[in-house]
Formats: sequence, structure tokens, C-alpha cells
Amino acid sequence: MEKGIEKGLEKGIAQGIQKGIEKGTETATRQAVERLRRVVLQLMGQRFGAVPVKVRQKIEATEGLEPLATLAERVLVVTSIDELGLH
Repeated sequence: MEKGIEKGLEKGIAQGIQKGIEKGTETATRQAVERLRRVVLQLMGQRFGAVPVKVRQKIEATEGLEPLATLAERVLVVTSIDELGLH
């Protein structure tokens, strides 16, 4: 009986740890996406001046690190906001 309780506790602890790791990973990803959005907007503002509202809204709606990282790289090489195709 005690072995069953021990196994149940071990399983519960393992599941709790896994859920904690998953939640921590989700939170870290969400924070990284938000930081990268701010970086993209700052880069755009520094290179091209005021960022149009529609472009800002598109960037703020962009999910995932990859599309934002690609956008950050493109901001450094294009000659205008229009070349980013965000209108």
C-alpha cells in the first residue's frame, strides 16, 4: 500500500514539475515576443521616423519569434517602410 502511495506522489510531483516547466517556457516565449516587437518598432522609428498606425498594429499582432526576427533583419536592409509589405 505504501509503495502505491509513494508511486502516486512521485507521479504527481513529476507531473507538477512538467506543468511548471511548460508554463515557464510559455511565459518566457511570450515575453521574448513582446521584447522583439518593441525592438522592431524602435528600429523602424530610428530608421524611418514615425511608424504608421497600421504598420504598428500589424507588428503588435505578429506572433512568434521567427517572423519578428525576420522583420527585424529586413528593417536593417530596406530603404522604406513600404518595402516591408506591412500595409
